Amino acid sequence: MAAQSTGSFIKKEILSHDHDHAGPPDGSRVVVVAVDGSHHSEFALDFYMSNLKKSNDYVVLLTSPEMEDILKATWNQSEYTVDTDHLANHLAKEREKVEEKLHFFKEKMLTREMRGKVKAVSSHNPGDAICKGAEEEDADFIVIGCRGLGAIRRTFLGSVSDYVLHHSHIPVVICRHKHSHEHHANIGHKWNL
Repeated sequence: MAAQSTGSFIKKEILSHDHDHAGPPDGSRVVVVAVDGSHHSEFALDFYMSNLKKSNDYVVLLTSPEMEDILKATWNQSEYTVDTDHLANHLAKEREKVEEKLHFFKEKMLTREMRGKVKAVSSHNPGDAICKGAEEEDADFIVIGCRGLGAIRRTFLGSVSDYVLHHSHIPVVICRHKHSHEHHANIGHKWNL
């Protein structure tokens, strides 16, 4: 595990489980698949397995825990002070959750007979974590799901896949389920949006 900290704030924490302990073999492609447990990331993983996977691929299932919410929760009423005991307790709990998530994704890799590892990278936003994780792994490309936000919501909220597409220095495959656009269009009609 590597962690960088500035004062009381953790900027990045990396946890990983490499189930083959060998790293990527020479001549293999390193593929980062962003996963968060949602059906969108599951679809992206399925798409990769069905359409892009090659026998010599080394896959990094990368997840990004949202540590920023924990940091915000530790601020008390006084300006610029942090309850460090509370922070340490929250970080320990979050670490357990991340370890459980990594174990879940590791089992998914083993079930699908993929060679590679699972990794968690925390950053100021998930898109940044995915780009940095891919860079650290010297990945050849990134596969990511897409929630299929409408144009207005995407403009105001942004999206992780949009961030990765515009900030990654390697190719990005964005997997949108073919029914996601229809689903959002139906919601708009149903609720007169």
